[in-house]
Amino acid sequence: MNRSIKSLTSVLAITISLAFTSGIDEGVDITYGVSESDPSGIELHLTKNFEFTYQDFSNPDDKIQVQGTYTMKNEKIELVSDTDEVKFHNKWTLSDSRMKAKSRKGISFYSLHKL
Repeated sequence: MNRSIKSLTSVLAITISLAFTSGIDEGVDITYGVSESDPSGIELHLTKNFEFTYQDFSNPDDKIQVQGTYTMKNEKIELVSDTDEVKFHNKWTLSDSRMKAKSRKGISFYSLHKL
């Protein structure tokens, strides 16, 4: 009886400890973008070593190309540019088993698909 209580307590303790894991994900190696026929040329590439490249050619007079590092927690990604000169969509959410990346900045919404 005493042994079964200890075993049950141990299993319960392990289950509870796993329930409170940090949720920090490993890096991914994925490229998201718009279709090739779309002239905006929006593309986000994430690497396993937590580096990214991002381009947005939707405004021909103000083309955006940035690179840097990213953090990922619970399918939410925050991009940190190597330079602070350019404002861009730096917060993304992955959905549909990481097949889509969505972002909102002001009234501008982007939805990119895995390429």
